Amino acid sequence: MAEAFGDPEGVTLTTTAGPAVRARAVVFCCGYEFPKCVPTDGAKVVSTWALASRPRTRCPEWLKRTLVWEASSPYLYVRTTPDGRVVAGGEDEDGPTAHADPERLRRKCAQVVAALGELLPALTLKVEHRWAGAFGTSATGLPRIAAVPGLPHAWAVMGFGGNGITYSAIASEIVAAAIRGERDPDADLFEA
Repeated sequence: MAEAFGDPEGVTLTTTAGPAVRARAVVFCCGYEFPKCVPTDGAKVVSTWALASRPRTRCPEWLKRTLVWEASSPYLYVRTTPDGRVVAGGEDEDGPTAHADPERLRRKCAQVVAALGELLPALTLKVEHRWAGAFGTSATGLPRIAAVPGLPHAWAVMGFGGNGITYSAIASEIVAAAIRGERDPDADLFEA
């Protein structure tokens, strides 16, 4: 998209290839790419790392029913899968492309394993899969689900905070209500 223009009847979006698209309403749901017309104060893209053990990894019985999210910095999360894998991750760092470095992937996953060893000393992991990716954050830790200032008939759904599926469901209710001219009771929670 090159630009967006709003008027009392709708929105016109122009493309870098030339064609324009006209709609009564537009919702920007573009992951971690920040359109110029959508305010993203305090938002940034960071890199994160994760791993999965082999199936049938022995772990404490309580862990099979629990998602652990350690709120330290860097944070650590761990959970299990139905086939008995342990999935863990964290070690976020600033930089939207840091995750692309294979050596950093190896080092960060080793740090996750070490942190797991401190948290759950009885857990012995044999890592089978490692991965990394970009992750959007905001100053509040919440997504932005709101009208786009200065652009009538336009809304932004920026899923910061790591709970994209949950926030997408909430956003669908908030934005659908707004398009109908109604106000969802949760809308003010995400407008910052």
